[in-house]
Amino acid sequence: MTRYLVGLQKDQTSKLAYEQITGREPGIIFLPGLKSDMEGTKAKFLHSYCEKKHRSYIRFDYYGHGKSSGKFEDTTIKEWYSSLEILFKELTLPPQILVGSSLGGWIALHFAYKYPEKVKGVVGIASAVEFTDGIYQRMSKAEKEELKQKGYCEIPSDYDDGAYHISYRLITQGRRYKILSKNPYYKCPIRLLHGLNDNAVDPSVSKNVIQKVKARDISLHLIEGADHSFSDERCLGLITRAIESI
Repeated sequence: MTRYLVGLQKDQTSKLAYEQITGREPGIIFLPGLKSDMEGTKAKFLHSYCEKKHRSYIRFDYYGHGKSSGKFEDTTIKEWYSSLEILFKELTLPPQILVGSSLGGWIALHFAYKYPEKVKGVVGIASAVEFTDGIYQRMSKAEKEELKQKGYCEIPSDYDDGAYHISYRLITQGRRYKILSKNPYYKCPIRLLHGLNDNAVDPSVSKNVIQKVKARDISLHLIEGADHSFSDERCLGLITRAIESI
């Protein structure tokens, strides 16, 4: 059943949508990708997995996504990241295992860096760490000019519904959440999974993460034939094995 945390943004009617099942700890929180939500294949698969394992689990929609308040075009990583902070604060959660897909992988790593006492482990699936920098670097001169003049531009996407609405605010806010230049250190285990056929987030991103991140226990598994969705039976099994290794 979908629940809501209400009035936790400037708009007092704002709603943050989530679903929660209770069970043994540490629990698992699934962080979806950009323009995805808690009804995706991986989110629902982990719901069933946690029910069978009697483990607590939360799946949710960032602000600007799914059943939560706000339009995607009006939100950036600031609102998406704050969605996770709000869940921890308002639900008084004990330390959790964060499973992040694409954008969710970036948010999970940043959260674990900022709040190490709240995270038991991170599983990053095609983690799109600092993807806003990559978008800006790949823009043509004309696109960058349009971005500054109009405040946004449309970037074609082979993976989503044809195009991403990229705002100037998204690019600038993204710079505030960079972590790799800080040479971050993690006490918790980190498991990175990335398909070698990923056309949305190049596997080199995860390779860069494992080169820049310092941790007691970190691994990268590159999977032949897997794409960005990482949602077939084989890939879902790899996600649960990564969780169980933590």
